[in-house]
Amino acid sequence: MDPNGLGPGNDALWKTIVSNMYTKEMDPFIAPKVQGILEASRQFHQVNVQYFPAPISKYNDPQIGESLIAHKTTILNEPFPPLSLADIRIRRVGYAIRSSLLRALHTMAGLGVTQETIAAVRKESEEPWRNMTMDVYLVWAQKR
Repeated sequence: MDPNGLGPGNDALWKTIVSNMYTKEMDPFIAPKVQGILEASRQFHQVNVQYFPAPISKYNDPQIGESLIAHKTTILNEPFPPLSLADIRIRRVGYAIRSSLLRALHTMAGLGVTQETIAAVRKESEEPWRNMTMDVYLVWAQKR
């Protein structure tokens, strides 16, 4: 068991997505560069970025966290820390991302994602010991 691993299904899924983006001359890692692009364009001022890693694994679902707090239980034999309102909101963002990704999996066959990979991603997403996150960049600016 690799608690920090994506799992073979998720690994294959993201390799396929990134590869497809590169073949279309898209930058799959554009998000951290957007602030610099907007500032360099000189068309915007007050460019703001808020970054956070959104937990997208089952372990971090808001319902699980709230349930654990309510019942004062532990997971992975570690005490479950109390969650702030900000933590719960970030977990909800991660839950929304994971839910959307799982709903969209069937559309990814056209990208070359196999049915075996889709099944593995669904299975891995239910494994509560996985600790997966997705980087989220919220970018906003005012046009000059």
